[in-house]
Amino acid sequence: MKKYIILFLVLLTNLAYAPTLTDDIKQQANRETKERIHQLIEQERDNNDIIFLTKLNMLSRFSFEDRVKARCISDSLRINPKWLYQIISIESRGVTTAINPLSGASGLIGFLPSTALKLVLI
Repeated sequence: MKKYIILFLVLLTNLAYAPTLTDDIKQQANRETKERIHQLIEQERDNNDIIFLTKLNMLSRFSFEDRVKARCISDSLRINPKWLYQIISIESRGVTTAINPLSGASGLIGFLPSTALKLVLI
């Protein structure tokens, strides 16, 4: 009888510390919920970019991948992506090969050759 009581207590102790199936399901549901929320936020951000680029008449020049890159750059700089799009609109209208004939500034943001050289050397 004593053996069975000890065995029962050991099993009961192991069950108390073992993660339950419902805990695993809850954790999986939390991960899926967080992932879905992240997807919805990114979709909303992309929709905002599409609306803004349409107003700037530059949507045709920015693919989905380009918009993702622009958001990553603006996030790393901690700026609003609209600011980046406005600079691009003013400097090059979204044309990657644009070159200013007076100053020699080139690219989407219109870097001067001397500035671009310094950025490459950093």
